[in-house]
Amino acid sequence: MKQEHHALKEPGIKADCRPPACLLGLTLSSASSEGSLNTSILKGPSLRDDTASPPGIAATAGNGIFKSTDAGLTWKAAGRELERTVVRCVAADPAGGDSVYAGTDGGVFVSPDGGKTWERRSSGLPRAVVYALAIDPADPARVFAGTAAGLFESRDGARTWSRASGSDADIQVTSLALDAPRGRLYAGTLGRGIVALSFR
Repeated sequence: MKQEHHALKEPGIKADCRPPACLLGLTLSSASSEGSLNTSILKGPSLRDDTASPPGIAATAGNGIFKSTDAGLTWKAAGRELERTVVRCVAADPAGGDSVYAGTDGGVFVSPDGGKTWERRSSGLPRAVVYALAIDPADPARVFAGTAAGLFESRDGARTWSRASGSDADIQVTSLALDAPRGRLYAGTLGRGIVALSFR
């Protein structure tokens, strides 16, 4: 499989904003995936400060969360709660709600207001890196987390977590893809290939 690498253009980053030097994930609100970087096309109205351009939230390594409201030309820190935190992934409510989720080296954090403020929601999760997140579009309160200790599931908007049925503790889940119409969840693992699970 051909791998593509993208980078943010340095001239587009304001001087008073630390650049996302090691970008690990990005979500955009957009009608198409053109110009996206490891994106899921998600709707999140609270992410939008400027209706003329698609907003987004970027996950960075070591610098917390950054937010752009001008299609990536400029970036600003989004919430102080995750400063100096390694953020591995971000996911927004696919139903168009305000919730944004962040997977970090310290568990899962949730923003109820489009990235302005964050709170840790990791009850039931082991102390393991959260590499990937996926949200069920039919039930936005149902969230899956791929971690260094296996696959976990929440049915209450990340307030509590339990190990997903069929997930082994010794498998590191590093990526997730949801096939909602078929009720299938695909988990990319470290050294174990791709695991397909039914979640309906």
